Amino acid sequence: MVRRRSDAGTFTFDLEPDEDSLPVAAGSTAGEQGVAGPGVAGPGAAEPGVVEPPVLVRAGAAVVRRLRSWPRRRLIAVGTALGVVVAGAVGTPVALTQARQRAWERVAATTPGAVLDLSHAPTETWRTKLAGAQPVALVSGTLVVTDGQWGSNHTLHGLDPATGTVRWSMVVPDGGECSVGVNPWLGGLAPRMNAGDTMVCVADTQRRVSVVDGDGALLAARELTDAVDAANDGAATDDAATDDAAQWASRAAHRVLVLSGGEVIRIDRLGDPGAPARLGPLTPYGDGPRTAPLLDPLVLRDVRVRVEDAVTGAVRWETVLDVPDLPAGAVVDENSMCVGWEDDGRAADPEGQWSDGLDATRLHLRACGLDAALDLATGDVVGEEDGEDDAGAGTPGRAEWLRADVPLADGLWAAVRMRSDPVTGKTEAESRITRVDGTAVGTVPGLVIPPLASDGTGAAPLITAPFWEGTDDGEVVAYDADTVEPRWRAPLPHARLLAHTADVVVLSDGRTVTGLDRETGRTRWQRALTGTEPPVTPGIDAGLSVTTGPRPDPSVIHDALTDGRRVLVAMPDHLDDATYAFDGPTALTTLDLATGDVVWQATSPRVPYPVAGRLIRVDADAVVGLG
Repeated sequence: MVRRRSDAGTFTFDLEPDEDSLPVAAGSTAGEQGVAGPGVAGPGAAEPGVVEPPVLVRAGAAVVRRLRSWPRRRLIAVGTALGVVVAGAVGTPVALTQARQRAWERVAATTPGAVLDLSHAPTETWRTKLAGAQPVALVSGTLVVTDGQWGSNHTLHGLDPATGTVRWSMVVPDGGECSVGVNPWLGGLAPRMNAGDTMVCVADTQRRVSVVDGDGALLAARELTDAVDAANDGAATDDAATDDAAQWASRAAHRVLVLSGGEVIRIDRLGDPGAPARLGPLTPYGDGPRTAPLLDPLVLRDVRVRVEDAVTGAVRWETVLDVPDLPAGAVVDENSMCVGWEDDGRAADPEGQWSDGLDATRLHLRACGLDAALDLATGDVVGEEDGEDDAGAGTPGRAEWLRADVPLADGLWAAVRMRSDPVTGKTEAESRITRVDGTAVGTVPGLVIPPLASDGTGAAPLITAPFWEGTDDGEVVAYDADTVEPRWRAPLPHARLLAHTADVVVLSDGRTVTGLDRETGRTRWQRALTGTEPPVTPGIDAGLSVTTGPRPDPSVIHDALTDGRRVLVAMPDHLDDATYAFDGPTALTTLDLATGDVVWQATSPRVPYPVAGRLIRVDADAVVGLG
């Protein structure tokens, strides 16, 4: 072995044996140890009358003889070099696996419907006794649950999501409702939990806020003393009906919404309520919506919107919206936000209905005579309807039965709108796609709803799934997220989007689960859901859906989760009157995303919640950790 010194001052070792140190058998020369040539007896030549051992045995013996003759320092060098090679060969896959695991942990902690591992049926890892618990939020890594209903005296409990240990408990003042921000997820689609650094509790009277951190510390508790029209609050009396009326009047005059980041939006009607207005007779039933004239002017109050710090009350911006009165003789639709119910039927009700929605950049407000969108950063009015279309709030037309803003992948948002044609009875839907900065991408027909589960893959196509249609000719359509141009179509009526991954789009009609190729829409696999009765939509008598007969019903699916390699589908174990409840026995079926093969099936007492990548279950008497 030759040691050489490089110019850089380092040493290089040549591990090839030196010619003068090669082991030489007794009675032979060094040249005889090479490969046998013609007429030369070498290691490969067999002696007459001797049974030749197998080739591998001979080769192994030669290696051993050679190693025994080498100096100890050479053996150490060779062993070290081989060890480095073997360690590198073994360690590289391990390092890659660990890196992938860490990356997935980050995805599972922040992506809706993503969990750490679905390779096996979940088992109970901890149980914390709490009767009537309800999940609230994940606050700085602490799982916060409440043991009572909002509007009543109840206690918040902060749990360690890994062990179930109760870190702290505190009584919520004023029967308040607590959150880390208004959830942009379409309510009722799946059990999800918001996360934030602090939690804001708004009193039932909407006149007091309290701020709590992840350690259960009360950071602030302050009265909203400058709230407009505080006289509407009224003092508590012995008359429950009077108290309810006063509380309703207070909520009609003053609303508080919680923003993520520890801020609140305060919405106040200014001035005194106007005199009641009489409503003329409604037109007879016919092909169009029923309308009625106002017999008196309808006085509408202006609205002030303010964003302020929940702890300090510091105002970030304030905007006053002018709401014009409606004159006598104006015609209003019976379903507009200016009409309500009295004991003797329909009546003018300018403050009985209120709708507000939040997306990443805007606050949308709708009330009688008002339909506006405000920029959350500045308070500027960035969109305002004049009420001339069917959705007009204070003019003829009807209120849409679904109007929401939902987050999509890659920082996109979908403003989804649904309405029914009064003539044909057909439901129409459209989704206006915007970027996080509020700029428009385009509008697509149909309802774009985010999947129940995702692996966090970017550049996802926009999927419209016809789960809301009552026909059998619906189709799934994928649109380009940058141009909203159609990319592919798949004939899957009644389908609901369950999961969206790097390779597969998973949908279900409640009877079967289908995996489509994400790029082409080609069917990769299809698997029947087993373990339950075939799900069909209940009839009119059930009060849940209006259909002409049994058909697949994807709404029976409670939830879908993914760990990037598998997808879990949760649905009722038995379909009965409790089909749509989350608190009954639940069948869990987990499928391989690549093949659609069943990985495992199990039954859970209730639907599990994904919480920062972990699974928890909220039973009637306990919060349960699953692993």
